[in-house]
Amino acid sequence: MNDIFIVLFFLSFLFVSFLTVTKIFDWKFIIFSGFILSICYMTNAWDFAIYGLMLAIFTLLINFKKHGFDSLTKTILNGSLIIGCWYLFSLPFSLNFTPMVEGIKIADVHSPFYQLFILYGGFWLICLPFVIYLLFLLIKNISASRQIYKLKIKNYFSTSDIFVISLIITATLLVIIPELIYIKDIYTFEYRRANTMFKLVYQAFIIYSLASGYILIRLSQIIKSNFFINFYKIIFSIILSIHLIYPYFAIKSYYNNFEKYQGLNGFKYLQDIYPDNYQAILWINKNIFGQPVMLEAVGDSYTTFNQVSSSTGLPTVQGWIVHEWLWRGGYNTPKARADDVEKIYTSKNITEIKNLIDKYQIKYIFVGSKEFEKYFKLNQDNFIKLGAKVVFQSGKTIIYQL
Repeated sequence: MNDIFIVLFFLSFLFVSFLTVTKIFDWKFIIFSGFILSICYMTNAWDFAIYGLMLAIFTLLINFKKHGFDSLTKTILNGSLIIGCWYLFSLPFSLNFTPMVEGIKIADVHSPFYQLFILYGGFWLICLPFVIYLLFLLIKNISASRQIYKLKIKNYFSTSDIFVISLIITATLLVIIPELIYIKDIYTFEYRRANTMFKLVYQAFIIYSLASGYILIRLSQIIKSNFFINFYKIIFSIILSIHLIYPYFAIKSYYNNFEKYQGLNGFKYLQDIYPDNYQAILWINKNIFGQPVMLEAVGDSYTTFNQVSSSTGLPTVQGWIVHEWLWRGGYNTPKARADDVEKIYTSKNITEIKNLIDKYQIKYIFVGSKEFEKYFKLNQDNFIKLGAKVVFQSGKTIIYQL
């Protein structure tokens, strides 16, 4: 999600560049494209491939507009130079990054078309008239040129038209790709396509949305028939309205029909369920500065474990173990850390505990409801023996400072 702003900036940069760049090999464009894509890669690795694809399609079409069928070689060479810049700019990150990818697999299950249509059919209905219009211009151009190998579309398509058709092609490919292949990660069985589909199609939704606004205005300019343009505007309004009602149903569903007001405070739920932990979190946010490591219990994804790190931003030794397993490319490292956390809370060996505290540079130890729930043999006396002092206490919830 942090990368959404960066990819929107990249699309803006890409569009504006082709309004101003006149040479095939403009080094400023090549270097900055590689630089921005490297930031995308370091923020969310999938987006390098997604927006690299968009760059390739748009560059090919814009070169085709200017140079006809001679454009393919130029586009490949241009793209190779951009990839080289991307590689250099992201190299310090890549040297220490292990992707979670375990290979590419052929998709052996597929989404029913009606499900895809529910999600993207509205965009397809918005985009289709524009695509038909461009195809009509292309056929007209081919008929006029008579010699397809000399075909150029310089006088028929604007840069903005080509940019938007590139958006449509890219978004459509992002919907199709998970139906053909998927990236193998730790998820199996019914979830095996989950990450591939999520990472691609939520970007497709953004890209389709950008294209849709342009198409509404563009068709209003070029369609002379009031009947057809008013009909299109009605269709557009219906589709937009259908998209806008989604939050109404989604939020009501999640919050149980608003039977109880939840508010906008993301961790206030702790006040009712874990009131002592809640008071501890308030104290941490007010009194602890910097990024000291605070030890807390290790739990599974989508549970109330790791509530301290998620509510304060302080680092801990081990987060939600399945998520960490996914991103570390294997279970061994998260499991080893989870075992070390358990030893700190339960071991009778003071030397072992001290060595682990030093290993992870732990400054604070949190003992609250989740720690008692997870570690039945929790031994707080060891922390006192190590010289820890109590800096906060509410009920059974205690924060030790080492």
